[in-house]
Amino acid sequence: MNNRHIKSNIIFIVVWTICFLLLLSSCGMQIKSNNQDESEITHAKDNIQVNSEEGASNAINAEKVTFQDIIDTIGKSISDNSNNCSVGDDIILSLELSNIKQGYVDLGYLFVDIDNDGEEELLIGTNATEKFDDWAGSIYMIFATVDNNVIQVVNGSSRNCYYVCEDGTVANISFCDGFSIGYSFFEYRAGKLNLIESVIRIVSGLGDTAETIWLYSDSYTYEEIYDIEKFDIIDEEKANMIREKYIFTYPQFTPLNHKE
Repeated sequence: MNNRHIKSNIIFIVVWTICFLLLLSSCGMQIKSNNQDESEITHAKDNIQVNSEEGASNAINAEKVTFQDIIDTIGKSISDNSNNCSVGDDIILSLELSNIKQGYVDLGYLFVDIDNDGEEELLIGTNATEKFDDWAGSIYMIFATVDNNVIQVVNGSSRNCYYVCEDGTVANISFCDGFSIGYSFFEYRAGKLNLIESVIRIVSGLGDTAETIWLYSDSYTYEEIYDIEKFDIIDEEKANMIREKYIFTYPQFTPLNHKE
């Protein structure tokens, strides 16, 4: 298969992926919303600062906010059967409550000094359950303290989850359909993620005619898949070598208290 034909197939998958995302959005299934009606959001009294290179940064006074405040807010949201909880005026944390209630997710928290700078980060992640263990050890949210402010580093979901690797690298696995999945690897320093490299797997075609295409970039992530010219086509052997460099850890999180 020549590169022209490969890229033609990739374009088809990318267009399908974008349509899938639009469908999810229209059905109200989008994980993160930045335009929630203010009347639907229960605001916390204190504010936190969001600072992530993957999303918008919202600088807010965080003098009185602690990691425990965030843990309590998330735990209360689960107890109150609220699909989303807010911390501050602009931060919406998706808890995927349906997965929690169905027993697929056991949400918990953990303190880890990811970059060994003496400051622990707060991780919100998932433990294995009797029904499901595929998401065990995955991280939905990372919070850090920088210059005495609490910042939110990432806000993920089961389709956009994170892992801390043995060497302190933060890995991200993202997918939105059955045809593509992205693996991105970041250097973490003081509340910021700096991309090291990304590998994307795309399945082109169906059944016996299906072929797997691998893309690579050291500048772009899965979010840029719609612009395939930004990526290089690589073979599966190289893709596996890159992914196998990063050894995931699967920690046990302290369960958040919530009513059954």
